[in-house]
Amino acid sequence: MDITYKFEYESCFAARLVQELNVDVKLLKKYYSDDLLQETIFVYSTNENKLKLVIPYLKDHMNISDYDIISQNEHSVVVKVTTNSCPLLTILKKLDTDKKPLVEKIDSNGIIEWNIELDALSDLNYISDALKTKYNVKNVSRKINKIKKQDPKSEYILHEAYELGYFDTPKRIGLEELSVILHIPPTTLDLILRDSVKKVLKNNFSKQTY
Repeated sequence: MDITYKFEYESCFAARLVQELNVDVKLLKKYYSDDLLQETIFVYSTNENKLKLVIPYLKDHMNISDYDIISQNEHSVVVKVTTNSCPLLTILKKLDTDKKPLVEKIDSNGIIEWNIELDALSDLNYISDALKTKYNVKNVSRKINKIKKQDPKSEYILHEAYELGYFDTPKRIGLEELSVILHIPPTTLDLILRDSVKKVLKNNFSKQTY
């Protein structure tokens, strides 16, 4: 499932940069190591005085253990920051999963948005509960993103297989016979059907509210 989380997290240095200094922050790269997170950020402002406050702010932030200035000019600075203030990283490690945030954004109000791929509904609920109860995270919302529809060819193949009784118990038609009718090699047909059924199930689950 592709999930979007939105929340406010006061300990996030990047979100606080946006809120306190009124600068634009774009997250360029992420690297996870043990309990630390390294992020390369691009900070932009047309106000030179505000931009000058960025490095001192990072230097004094309690959740930043190290930083390295990669480039800097009058309107922007690129910095690699090492921090341990990433609650979702901690949560995912407790779930014993290698999934990481797919996309991270911070809007002009300092609201954090994370898109992440999860395998189970139990993980979805656990993360939401942990963000609310174990961390100082506010206004948590989540959304299960819609799955893309089947392409016309796959939809047709799935429909024909269903109508001809491939999914009946017992089957009214086997894979070999179905492949002859549809003029598709058995191995290829099997892969198409498996993938199509998976997409239908994902799409069905994504419409549910939990």
